Amino acid sequence: AVESTQSSGSSGINAEYGEIRAAYKPWHVVAGICMVTFAACTMTTGVQEKYGFTNPTKYSSEAFAYNFLGLSIFLWVATIIWIMIAVEKHEPEDEPYGEMGEDREQGDKED
Repeated sequence: AVESTQSSGSSGINAEYGEIRAAYKPWHVVAGICMVTFAACTMTTGVQEKYGFTNPTKYSSEAFAYNFLGLSIFLWVATIIWIMIAVEKHEPEDEPYGEMGEDREQGDKED
């Protein structure tokens, strides 16, 4: 395996790193989701502490502001998690130019 990697040059090494990266991608995504969730929990705990110490009346504008901030944090986290799970990274194609590249090469040969 070592000889085939050395004989194929850097492309073999890049292929091995690509396989390793692909294997660790799910763990990387889960770790990112956990970090975002923990950050949101920390922010929400801070808002709750601030709300507890200010002790606003039940329907005051300050109480609505704290509730709005809490809901905003929740929606931000939900959006970030949705983006991390739902959006797939598009891998580049083997031929970077596709059909246009072929036309470009033919035009260069005519000159």
